[in-house]
Formats: sequence, C-alpha cells, structure tokens
Amino acid sequence: MSNPLTAPSLPRDVAERAKGALESPGKPLQIAASTATAALVVPVAWSIVSFVMAEPLSASDTSPEALGELFHALAIETMSIAAQALWFAGVALPLCYGATLVALRVVRRETPVAGDLYAAYRRGPAFLVFLSVLGLLAGVPTILWIITALVAGAVVGVLAASSSDAMASTSTITMVVVIAAIPFLVPSIYFQCRFLFAGLVIVDPHHAGEGAGAALARSWRMTRSRDTALTRITLTALGELLRGLTVGLVVGLFTRGIPAVFILLAATHDAIAPSAQAKRPPGRSA
Repeated sequence: MSNPLTAPSLPRDVAERAKGALESPGKPLQIAASTATAALVVPVAWSIVSFVMAEPLSASDTSPEALGELFHALAIETMSIAAQALWFAGVALPLCYGATLVALRVVRRETPVAGDLYAAYRRGPAFLVFLSVLGLLAGVPTILWIITALVAGAVVGVLAASSSDAMASTSTITMVVVIAAIPFLVPSIYFQCRFLFAGLVIVDPHHAGEGAGAALARSWRMTRSRDTALTRITLTALGELLRGLTVGLVVGLFTRGIPAVFILLAATHDAIAPSAQAKRPPGRSA
C-alpha cells in the first residue's frame, strides 16, 4: 500500500483498504449503520416537527403580550435544543462510533464482535471526556452566537420598527442572525473536525490503552496537513451515499450508501492512525 504519511496518497490508500468492505459490507455493518443513522435522524425530525408546529410571531409587534409570547417561544426552543443535544451526545454519537468500529473490523477483515455497536459505553469515562470536549466546542460558540444574534437582532428590530415594511425588517434581522454565526460557528466546526477521530481511537481495540487526552492528541495529528486529502475522501463518501440512493432508492441507501460512509471513515482511521504516534523526547525508549 502507499505511504499514509504522504497526504496526496491518502485517498488511494483509503480506497484500497475500503475496496473489499464496499463490495460486501455484510449484515452486521448494515444493521449497525442503520441503527446509528436512525438515532441521528431523531433530533433532525424533532427539529422539523417543531418548526412546522411553531406559530409565526410578528416581528413588528412590540406589545407586552407579543414580547411575552416571544420569550415563551424562546424558552421552549431552548429546552428543545437542550433535549436534542442530550440525545445526540448520549445516544446518537456513541452509536455512530460503535457502527464505525463495526466498519473498522470489516475493513481489517475481522469478524465484528457482539456489542461493538455499544463500545463507546464500555469506554464510558474516556468517551465522556471526549463528548465534553465536543460539547464545549459546539455549545459555547453556539451560546455566544445566540446571545450576539439576540442583541444584534433586537437593535436592528428597534431601528427597523418605524419602517412600514415588516417583511424588510424580518429579512434584515434574519441576515444579521446569519452573519453573526460566522465568527462563532466556523472555528467551532473546524476544531470539531480536527477531533473527529478521537472517539474512534477511544473505541478502537488497537488503541485500548489510550485515554481521552491521548486520543484527542492523536486525532489532532491525524488531521494535520491533510485538509485536501480528507476533503476528497469526504466527497467520495457523499458520492457513495448518492450512488446507493440512486441505484437502490431507500433500500440501497441503507444497504450500501450509509454503510459506505462508515467504511470510508473507518478506512481513513486505519490508514493514518498508526502514523500519528506522539513524538517522544530523544533518548526515551518506547
């Protein structure tokens, strides 16, 4: 195989490792991937239902009754977001890394072990630290964005309240909220991507002795200077997802498309994790 240390060769190396698994993912992986995907869909469906069921509020109505309704709606939405976050962290994300472990065994031509899907729960303390880091990276910027957006939106709303064009006022507030997200969410997404592999390092039996700190450090090294290569692999995964959907519709999505995403993630981990060893001080033995 090509050298995984060389970023341009990484997509080829991943393709070689994933080839057999993509051709025959197997029932255990299909079931694990479908279960993890179903867990991911729950908060998305929840958000869609909440959006459809929500009653529209007037952006130009500043009466005490309207403001009370607004704060009530914000409180409900905040609790809904918190519940979705708990589901994502406590159910969806652990199952996703468990499904990726099943895919990793398929890539390595090993037999999936009963309970692989729940491997994150067996590594509870280490995985909890990992989840806490992700939570801080995602939660703190989101909270800061919400506060900034509320303040900026309120200021813009007051300034635009005298305008007779309510639609223009609403559009302006929406634009302010979207622009306010950029300085907070873009760095958050970047750092979450850099630590993406840490959860898989924690559940990978080949790295059973590593704690959360070592796993986070290894993930950081794994993603260093590989932006282009990892982007190409991501596009390949999206292509496989669309291929499964196009060829087999819903059935193909769950039998090939979704398992292929987990396989490519696992193959990427398998290719670069061994090369991401921590550097030891000179003269210190392994």
